[in-house]
Amino acid sequence: MSAMIFYSDDLADHIYSIYVNRPGLSFGYFFRGGGSIIETERYIAEIHIEGYNERAFISMNKQQVSKVEIDDGNEIQTIKIDSEKPFVFIVPNNVGSLTIYDINGNIVESVQHKL
Repeated sequence: MSAMIFYSDDLADHIYSIYVNRPGLSFGYFFRGGGSIIETERYIAEIHIEGYNERAFISMNKQQVSKVEIDDGNEIQTIKIDSEKPFVFIVPNNVGSLTIYDINGNIVESVQHKL
């Protein structure tokens, strides 16, 4: 899976795109979905695509997310995020416990969206 967010310099407008590499003999990535949804503008969209084992998290970052912690049961991996910019990250469905934090250390929930 590949996910991208495109936005204007003033953060007033955006669109996202998601591409997937189909199982079996495949020649690259294929467009699966995109556009503009309220979840990416106001929240963190957690996008699931039926038949794929990854989740894409896409946001214009109105919540000022600063980090993501992934706990696989053995260790905690931290992903730093610029709290003033939109973001995208992709994780496997079986990654373990995933927690998203804002700049004040508060937990931020994602909103699930299926394609």
